[in-house]
Amino acid sequence: MPKRLALLIFVASCALSSLAAFGQPPETDATRLVVGTISMPPFAMKDASGDWRGLSIDLLDMISIELGREYEVREFTEIKELQRAVSTGEIDIIPAMAATEEAEKVLDLTQPYYRSGYAIAVSAKDTGRGWTSFFRSQELKQIFSVIAALVLLWLLAGLAIWLVERHRNKAMFGGDPISGLGHGIWWAAVTMSTVGYGDKAPVTPAGRVIAIVWMFASIVVVSSFTASISASLTVQKLATKVHGLQDLPDVSAGTLVDSNLVAWLRQRGITASTFPSIEEGLRAIVDDKIDAFVFDEAVLKSVTAREFPGSIYVLPRSFEHYYVSMGVTNNSPLRESINRAMLKVMVTDDWNKLLLLHLAVKQ
Repeated sequence: MPKRLALLIFVASCALSSLAAFGQPPETDATRLVVGTISMPPFAMKDASGDWRGLSIDLLDMISIELGREYEVREFTEIKELQRAVSTGEIDIIPAMAATEEAEKVLDLTQPYYRSGYAIAVSAKDTGRGWTSFFRSQELKQIFSVIAALVLLWLLAGLAIWLVERHRNKAMFGGDPISGLGHGIWWAAVTMSTVGYGDKAPVTPAGRVIAIVWMFASIVVVSSFTASISASLTVQKLATKVHGLQDLPDVSAGTLVDSNLVAWLRQRGITASTFPSIEEGLRAIVDDKIDAFVFDEAVLKSVTAREFPGSIYVLPRSFEHYYVSMGVTNNSPLRESINRAMLKVMVTDDWNKLLLLHLAVKQ
């Protein structure tokens, strides 16, 4: 009886151990880092094959080699969820974080690797930089009207001088009608432009009267043409609603939801609509739903160059500059090792090549 009891106890304990092992999750690689990010070109973005790339991801590749540790990327949709995940230890690293006081309250920041700032994106058509904005402007019609009047007067002056000079001044305005009229138009052109080569000149009293009238008329017409162009450029410049941060309180602005910019703008009397993504915010500008979108300068330029070329313009002056760092869990030993690896990587030519690759964005 005791032997049977011992055997039953042994079998039962084995069964319980098997069940316990079956109910537990599989062991994970303790050396693999978990990286959390949101799509934020040019720092982190997916390519056509679904792989993550960007300045921060490529830097992380170089750092992981120095650390001798692999990593996996988990995608998030909101900045607050990303910060919550790193503060609870769900993820180990956020590859791109604005080094601000608010961020430091919920996580630890590594040493910075890039200096950025906020910028303002506006519609290209409002700045006169759109591909078709100039050709659709009302001012352009006025310029064409002045040009048409100038050409008409030019042709009439050439015709008039040919009619009165063709018989008595055949050497300069004679010949068949086409040739003679051509000489008259040439004379009118050089007189209007004040070049006055002197190769052709009227000799009849009527021709000289026409020449005097045309000289003064040319001054008036050319001056009107110059004034029309200047007025057109001035009107287009004044029509721009947003020239800088000082104009945002008087227009409809937008920014990314849950970003630090929401409170920052509110403190300056700017009420901004929020959007779940940068792309949706810039699309709202194109659709005339808002006048400006405020966010990180490098991000705005990258998204604009890839998805809104010719439609969105990022104003050249950035403001409220800050540094971009990586974020880790509070008191994480990763911070020190990442800092050492980052300092080693950032003095190499490969790092300079990454900066040129991801941040050399033309508008």
